Amino acid sequence: MTEKILVVKTEKLTPHLAGRNGLIPGADSQIMALIAGDHEFIPRPDAEQDPGYKQIIPYVALVRGDEAFLLRRLKKGGEKRLHGMLSLGVGGHINPVDGDGAEVMMRGLRREV
Repeated sequence: MTEKILVVKTEKLTPHLAGRNGLIPGADSQIMALIAGDHEFIPRPDAEQDPGYKQIIPYVALVRGDEAFLLRRLKKGGEKRLHGMLSLGVGGHINPVDGDGAEVMMRGLRREV
């Protein structure tokens, strides 16, 4: 069965992302409200091929003092390109099991952690 992931149409996010690239730290309330109220779940291969959609992928870095959590990706993981590599944090796609509404991103992140 093909994994379905949470996406938002690119055209709806573009006005909120002007001048921003890559990671957007913190929780911009307008972007969070847009994601919570105007998302859909589509097959992952479609999301990865269609620039009309943005995949929403929460990610968290775990830090205590001067220590950081470092994770080595297992070979049994789904993405071959990541096998054996190190990650400075944990995150992943949001799936229908995470529900809908304002807490969908936090539920997805908790599931990944």
